[in-house]
Amino acid sequence: MCQFRRAPICSDTTNEDHWHICKLANWHIVLTHLLIDVNSLALPPMRTPFLSSILLITALSACKLTGNNVAGSYRQEGNEETRLVLYRNNTFDFIHAPPKENTENTALSFFSSGKWKFENKSVILDSRQPDSSMGTKLVNDSITRFTNISSFSFWNRYGQPVTIRSILLPPARLKPHYGNSLYFFGQDFARTDTLKFYLTGYPVFTYPGSIPHAVGNNIHKITLMEPYEADAFSRTRFTARHNHLQAEDSTLRFNKKFKDTR
Repeated sequence: MCQFRRAPICSDTTNEDHWHICKLANWHIVLTHLLIDVNSLALPPMRTPFLSSILLITALSACKLTGNNVAGSYRQEGNEETRLVLYRNNTFDFIHAPPKENTENTALSFFSSGKWKFENKSVILDSRQPDSSMGTKLVNDSITRFTNISSFSFWNRYGQPVTIRSILLPPARLKPHYGNSLYFFGQDFARTDTLKFYLTGYPVFTYPGSIPHAVGNNIHKITLMEPYEADAFSRTRFTARHNHLQAEDSTLRFNKKFKDTR
């Protein structure tokens, strides 16, 4: 019985040369030991080369790009908040968001979805036109009523926190804020007061206004839905690699996340 040597771990998925070399090294180790096992079977002379050829073809086909291994979750290089998800059923979701670290950026997020296909080592994206199934509601309030304290927290459609840049409660001045939540006591907030949240990537949220006023202390978990952009992609072509997609004009690159936990 032969002892398998531990294959190297291909951890650097951002370096394509490293990734390919590492994967080939893995296959070399696996094939070497498989061929040793084949030879140890004492098969007739005609069968050993045949099995070796099958193993070689299997290894080479594993390195070939297909629609199945191109599918997955990608993040924009330089802006991890922008994501592209290619599903195996040839649909995609795309959410564009300003960088999380840039709290002065007033650009707004948007969402698009549609169909994609793999063709001549390229991925082609086509956004679909909006329809009634998408809905027009951009704010969803998941409220827990009559708690000991009131709070607002803001999230996007993927459950990621949305940063509050600043808060305004007239007649006080605009105050900078950090994080995605605010806690206060309902009795300190008059029904005639209007609380304004200035958010990264989303329009100003007002309370009451964006959602109705609620009596007493309540926990508000606010999910913000990005406006839909039907013209985001129109037969837009990206060159496909094992670990990234590159726009043809080289201005946009998406890196694949093999373990996307967010």
